[in-house]
Amino acid sequence: MLISAFALSLSSLLPRLRPRAGAALVVLLSSLSAALPAAETAVIPVTSRPLAELRHYPVRSAPATVESLNRSRLSAQLNAAILRIPVRVGEVVRKGALLVELDCRDAQLALEQAQARLKLAQQQLERSRALR
Repeated sequence: MLISAFALSLSSLLPRLRPRAGAALVVLLSSLSAALPAAETAVIPVTSRPLAELRHYPVRSAPATVESLNRSRLSAQLNAAILRIPVRVGEVVRKGALLVELDCRDAQLALEQAQARLKLAQQQLERSRALR
């Protein structure tokens, strides 16, 4: 009962003592810091090296698979077999660079036949004009 009475009286005094206790604590700490001798700082020797002389280069690897969020579709305007692909996956290419080489022999033959038919038609036109 004596302890509870002391605690009760202490709790009623605390709100009045707090501002005074804070001021007393500031005065006490400032007087203690003034009384202490100034501590000397120790000089620690430091050596440095240029980055090029380092012999240990940490390397970490972890197995992983990277998948692109975007897919690109390539298509040709003609039906042909692929002869070679001079670029690799992930390689940066410039505009107009060759991406795929196609076997265009069938298209080339069709073009030559069309040019021959055009030449024949032009000759027949000139002949019919000359006969009139």
